[in-house]
Amino acid sequence: MNRERILAILYDLALTLSSEVRLRPLLTRVLQRLLYHTSFPVGAVFLDLPVDDGDIEVELHVAIGDFELAKLTGQSICLPRALLCGPTEVLQDAALINHLPINHRRYQSGLRLAMPESGAILLLAPDPPTVALPLTQIFQPVMANLAKAVLLCRNNEAYTQSLESDRDRATEELRESERRLHALFNNMAEGVALHHLAHNEAGQPTDCRIIECNPRFDQILNLPPRSAIGQLAADVYRGDQAPFLKMSGDAAFTGQTQRAELYFPSLEKHLDISIIPWDRDGFASVFSDITERYRIQERLQWAANYDALTRLPNRLLLADRLRQAVAHAQRTHKLLAVGYLDLDSFKPINDRLGHDAGNRVLIQIAQRLREDLRADDTVARLGGDEFVLLLSDLDSIKQVENAMERILLRIATPCEVPPYPVVSLSASIGVSLFPQDDNDPDALLRNADQAMYLAKQAGRNRYHFFDPTRDRQQRVRHEALHLIEQALEAGQFRLYYQPKVNMRRGAVIGAEALIRWQHPERGVLSPGEFLPVIENTALDVRIGQWVVETALNHLDAWWATGLQLAISVNISAAHFQQSDFAPWLAGKLRAHPTVPPHALELEVVESAALQDINYVSCLIKECQRFGVKFALDDFGTGYSSLTYLKRLPAETLKIDQSFVRDMLNDPEDFAIVSGVVGLAQAFQRQVIAEGVETEEHGLFLLQLGCDFAQGYGIARPMPAEKLADWVAHYHPPATWRNLAVQDLHNLSRPAKA
Repeated sequence: MNRERILAILYDLALTLSSEVRLRPLLTRVLQRLLYHTSFPVGAVFLDLPVDDGDIEVELHVAIGDFELAKLTGQSICLPRALLCGPTEVLQDAALINHLPINHRRYQSGLRLAMPESGAILLLAPDPPTVALPLTQIFQPVMANLAKAVLLCRNNEAYTQSLESDRDRATEELRESERRLHALFNNMAEGVALHHLAHNEAGQPTDCRIIECNPRFDQILNLPPRSAIGQLAADVYRGDQAPFLKMSGDAAFTGQTQRAELYFPSLEKHLDISIIPWDRDGFASVFSDITERYRIQERLQWAANYDALTRLPNRLLLADRLRQAVAHAQRTHKLLAVGYLDLDSFKPINDRLGHDAGNRVLIQIAQRLREDLRADDTVARLGGDEFVLLLSDLDSIKQVENAMERILLRIATPCEVPPYPVVSLSASIGVSLFPQDDNDPDALLRNADQAMYLAKQAGRNRYHFFDPTRDRQQRVRHEALHLIEQALEAGQFRLYYQPKVNMRRGAVIGAEALIRWQHPERGVLSPGEFLPVIENTALDVRIGQWVVETALNHLDAWWATGLQLAISVNISAAHFQQSDFAPWLAGKLRAHPTVPPHALELEVVESAALQDINYVSCLIKECQRFGVKFALDDFGTGYSSLTYLKRLPAETLKIDQSFVRDMLNDPEDFAIVSGVVGLAQAFQRQVIAEGVETEEHGLFLLQLGCDFAQGYGIARPMPAEKLADWVAHYHPPATWRNLAVQDLHNLSRPAKA
């Protein structure tokens, strides 16, 4: 092949390479020109050859000249690597060529044209070429340029595909947006209408015409579907267009969205309307029917301020009216009375007849109170069976008294609650006055509440005026309770112990735990200065628990060192009658396994034990089952009787010190002491005397048969750390040790003064 022929082929192939920007047409035309110039009848193009060893999976991109081979275009074919990979050369291995997946085996020769880093072109023929092909001069530069052209085509197609994809996506998104907008417009919960303003000669908007609307707009305005389109606002809004037209004009003039809530009388609806302009003549209006919201707000407003059962003002509205009443009284210098009313014994009615009957009674009472007060007065229900009365513009306390007496009489009138018998009620009313009692509305109500409880304590079915002096006393008590609680949390309480002895044997048998307050400023305070304050409060129970726990800790330490004493602890009625007292005490004893339960004695005041003798008796027995001892403290000061003594299983009776202290000089006290000792002996109980202050007290008690005693004549209460030393050095008076037992009838009693 001469030089001119080679240049012509190169020129032709160069034109072919520059004629296409799409990959498949480019490969097809190049393959066609190669077949033409080489006289090979069949050709195939393979791109992106893998680098794997052995057989390779490769895609056939273009095939010309063989129908069977052309059908495989676009498919992956498994071929030997030696067939496609390698330099540009003529292939004479028919067996290698026959790996092509075609049924016939007519190709005996081939030409492999390698594209650098891109693929290969395989030209096929039944016979080897008859002339030598200038492989180096023609095919190497052509294939190098073809590889570049393939890369350019692929980049171009990727870019074109990206543009087409973006265009298609944008088109589809536009269509989808239109579909969504249409669906949104037709299915909105709000009514939407598009309007066009109509102006007069002066340029002022006189009306507007509806050019489009959605179905919800027709529903809100009670119109047939699409009947509003083309209509004027005056016809559509039925005379209610004036406020709407003004909003529309303002929106068109300012170019800003206008929003308002308007009432349309012709529709009897509240509508939330937004006007959105798009130019000076056109706008969209968005309607929301908020009629139900207004109704709910009205109901909520009523429910927030009124009691649902009695339809009286509730606590919230009462607070507002009370503030107004105080302000009015300040301006007019008149009296204001606040009455806090509570029905007496209403709970049994609920329990006996049921809540429905109880509610009917409350409704009747509320109606009576409403009828009995003046128009400017207020009666409110706080809840349950509690009501509050506000009486304004009063000139004297006598008017308040007359009103309260009248109200008590009305409430006392029996209530009819068919099918049940008539129900009779009474009420207790506490009254506070402005300005005498306080200037603060909340304080007036609180004061009336306190006075109401005093009315109940005084016997019920009455009214009671607030007492500022008693209120001050209550505040002082609350402050004292707070200080005592702080002292408990700060660990300022201590236990002192007063020894108890067997006078006849001269032995120490135990000690009584007595609480003291180690005040940081006032020093050691006796229990009389703080225990009365906490009586029957939650703090009473907390301090009682602290005393028991601390006494058990001391017992634990003493028994561990060989000091085997019994400790008695005073238990208040409030603490002892807690529902969980027995389990709680059992748990504390389990926490101190080295302390035998019989070493703990609980002293219960006689008057407290008699409050509920059956319950207390059962509780004592329950505690005795796990070994705890009991003593009846201050015996003789309560309602002592043989029946009570028999039913209360306490092992010990403690004679109150008030009898023991004066028994030497007062025959009646002596008789009481003697009687208690005799009862104890008759019921086989131990007896111990408190208040033994002299040696002579002990002698008389021994002669009466009372061997156990405690008092200042034996030892004063002492800190826990001093008790062991005192016990070690205790020596009883010689007269006690030497006293012989004498017959009680020979006892020389003091003459009656």
